[in-house]
Parts: sequence; C-alpha cells; structure tokens
Amino acid sequence: MKSAARSDRLVVYTVLMGYPAELNPVPESSDVDYVCFTDQDDVRPNGWTVRRVKPVLPNDSPRSSRHPKVLPHLYLGEYNRSLYIDTSVRLLTDPVSLWNHLVPKPEIVFGAIFHSFRFRMLDVLKTVSALGFDVDRLLLQQLEVAEKEFPGYKNARPVWGAILARRHNDREVKHAMEHWFSHIVEYSRRDQTSLPLAIRKLRGDQVSLLHLDNYLSEFYEWPSGGYRKPESYRSPVANTVDWSVFEPAEKDALLSDLHAVIAERDALLSTQSSPTKKPTRGLRDWFTRGTNTL
Repeated sequence: MKSAARSDRLVVYTVLMGYPAELNPVPESSDVDYVCFTDQDDVRPNGWTVRRVKPVLPNDSPRSSRHPKVLPHLYLGEYNRSLYIDTSVRLLTDPVSLWNHLVPKPEIVFGAIFHSFRFRMLDVLKTVSALGFDVDRLLLQQLEVAEKEFPGYKNARPVWGAILARRHNDREVKHAMEHWFSHIVEYSRRDQTSLPLAIRKLRGDQVSLLHLDNYLSEFYEWPSGGYRKPESYRSPVANTVDWSVFEPAEKDALLSDLHAVIAERDALLSTQSSPTKKPTRGLRDWFTRGTNTL
C-alpha cells in the first residue's frame, strides 16, 4: 500500500545494465531516496539503494536499460516525483534544488535540459551514425517517421537525455513515455533521437526545458566516473542504408554531412584539442572514453 509520506518524497534513480561500472557517490539528503536499477552483481552502492532487475529484452542491454529510464511509473509507482540521473552524471548538491529548478511550478510534469553543444536533431543523428552507436538503416527510418510526426524535427533543438525530472504517475506523462519507448524499440536505441517526439505529446505549459551547460553547473558535473561503453556497444559498420526515403539532393547533402562528421572525428582523434572549447572536448571524450550519453 502506497504511503503518503513515500509518494511525496523525491526519488532520484539511475540505471546500470549490461556492463559493470562504479556508481558515482551521491550528496546526503534527508528528503531524497536514491535508487539504482541494475542487472549486475556486486555493485558498490555508494549511497544508492540497489534494486536488481532483469532485462526486459534479453540480449539487448541498451534497449533494456531504457525501460526503467523511460518508464519510471512501472518501477517507482510508490513515488510521484522522480529525477533520472545518468550514471556518468555526478550530483554536486542536494537534488531537491535541481528538481525545483527543473520543475518550478505544480502544473509542470516534465523538466529537462537542452543540449548545450548540439543544436539540431540532424546533428544528433549524424553523430550517432559517425560513432557507430546505431545502424544507418534505423536512423534513416526514424528520421522519415519523425519528420511526418513532427514537421521540422531535423532542425529542432535536442534535449539532453542525461537528467529528466517527471511527475511520472501523471496520465499524460505515462502516455508520452510509452510513446517514447515504442520508438526506442522500433528504431534507434539511442533514446535522445526520439525524446522530442515524446515531449510533443505533452502540452507546452506542462514542460520546462532549461538552458544549462551540460558539462558543469551548480547542480552536477558530466562526465564523471560511471559507465563507459565497451567496444561491443558499437553497431556493425556493414549495414544497408535505405536512401529511398530522400530526394537526390537531400541524400547528397546528408551523405556530405556524415562524411564531414567522420572526418572531424578522425581529426580529433589524431590531435590535441583545446580544453577551453567544450563542444570539441566533449566529442573527443566520446571517442576516447566512450561516455554514456550523447
């Protein structure tokens, strides 16, 4: 039976699935419960309450890890408010202050942060492709479907998927999150590519999207410790691209963009980049360290 005291508390949760990693420590708070969902044995808690879960999709850890991330109402129904934190994010202060920053009004049911160094969804798709995080066939199919569902999707501002604040038991939030997970299962496993489609299922006055530096704020730092992608995460390079969804000029432009991203990657890997240029530093980190979130 759900207690009123528990339902009013904020729960902060993370997901560690498929590969071992050390959890980041958490700030002490008398008003917050910390929960880690994992399929791993011998996880050092570091302040988290570890809950063992089985992958919902056997042999597909990336998509299985998205199940608790995207659908907290199925795992944390005893709470009404949740703050998802990626394993590569380290909280620097009491997460209640972050919740209040992301969700400043009672009518807001979803709060998140804009991507601070990706400015179009097309840039996200190109980077996912160039890094080998998913096959082009699925990315192109998703692009086609997303443009029909959300005209202007390609040029929409990406939302960072590493921190999500939700009133997850809200009926409309449940519907939006279920729509999000359906895209993750059918198209790219990179949940950031379909997050804008989920947000559009909510009314504008229900959503709070803020501009914060993804790398460092008064609330968190990223990347810090946490999960590192193994090489096996990358998709096979040999895949069939269905270019039929594009007009010839659009196909040529996208191919040119993809080749440019790959050239940028190769250049970054062979040179030292200035640490003061955060977008470049972040991209270099992905290639050399393999952090969890685009």
